[in-house]
Amino acid sequence: MFKRILTPLDGSQLSEGILPFVRALAPALGARVDLLQMHTEATYELEQLPDSEQASITAALEPLNVRLQNQSEAYLSRIAESLARLGVEARILVRYGNPATQIVAEAEKDDDTLITMSTRGRTGIGRWVMGSVTDRVLHTTLTPMLVVHPDRETPAVNSVAGITTLIVPLDGSDLAETVLPIAGEIGAATGARVHLFRVLDEPGRSSLNVSELAATGVSEATREEAEAAEYLGEKADALREAGVAEVRTTVTRGRPADEIQEIARTTPDSMIVACTHGRSGVGRAVMGSVTDRLVRHAGDPALIIRARH
Repeated sequence: MFKRILTPLDGSQLSEGILPFVRALAPALGARVDLLQMHTEATYELEQLPDSEQASITAALEPLNVRLQNQSEAYLSRIAESLARLGVEARILVRYGNPATQIVAEAEKDDDTLITMSTRGRTGIGRWVMGSVTDRVLHTTLTPMLVVHPDRETPAVNSVAGITTLIVPLDGSDLAETVLPIAGEIGAATGARVHLFRVLDEPGRSSLNVSELAATGVSEATREEAEAAEYLGEKADALREAGVAEVRTTVTRGRPADEIQEIARTTPDSMIVACTHGRSGVGRAVMGSVTDRLVRHAGDPALIIRARH
């Protein structure tokens, strides 16, 4: 599964809000952590300048780049040392260029990579704004990505986040189900329970065959809920066989994003695991738009898997 965790940081406390989750996942998964700090390069139309001026500008920038490199290495080394105390191997990476582009490219160098990022945070002049970079990475990468929304009460760098429940919303489609193997492996590795969650439309909006149900005396809503419960039960059995100690299932009605946010809000130490695509029949939840809303508005950490067609 995930053998490498790529963690971009910008030097701020808010960006470091991802680290407690890295410290929880890396030892459990046996993953190496690559700590990455980005610097945007000063851009000049050097090719339009005389050679002497090009050389002068390059020489002037060199001390700045050296200083940035040294500062980044010192900063990331302190974090790497704290991870080493947990038995986690950590590497230090310093890159220059467009932050989102470089992060996506770095993630694609190795299979089985998980990107972990905070959605806010910035440091001084020349550093990159974490929130906008996270958004761009999320919408361009095919690599799984864990996103957190730390506030100013962010746990200390050396703390370990509690992850006791993985909330997995499903809509009945094959694409949405692509998250199940990952949720199963994380649940088995960390001991977290997996909570499978299915949100149906409000009664009266379903596409089920009403005439068939009327003949059996079973209401449309009751039949739909029973089918959804059976579906989740089958997926739960498969997760238990894969080594997840505890699996729960819930079928409810309402707006998918609202219902998922509510269950996450009322479940301590939870993490949402969701797909960016996937839909089933008419009137069912479109997982792509639901996941996007969860990432933007939910306060809980969200592990996002981009389903490949």
